[in-house]
Amino acid sequence: MRTWLLLLWLLSVPVWSQTSALESMQKGEWNEAVPLLLESEKFEGPGANLYYNLGLCYQRIHDLGRARAYYQASLQRTPWNPSLHKNLALL
Repeated sequence: MRTWLLLLWLLSVPVWSQTSALESMQKGEWNEAVPLLLESEKFEGPGANLYYNLGLCYQRIHDLGRARAYYQASLQRTPWNPSLHKNLALL
């Protein structure tokens, strides 16, 4: 029984972290979204959407170096994303 509960908890953590991060981003709570996104990366691994969202958060909190780094990491995975190119140009 404990094994099943632990497994269910482990499976729910990345979904919860990412959902909470997206909710924080929608509210404009950029600083709160960053650790939640980083937490979801531990479980889901690196991904274009995750890096894009981290870039967006860092751009909004005026950490432009980190924003550029995350946008470029996302660009390596999705070079055709027009929003990504736009945000990089704005930096």
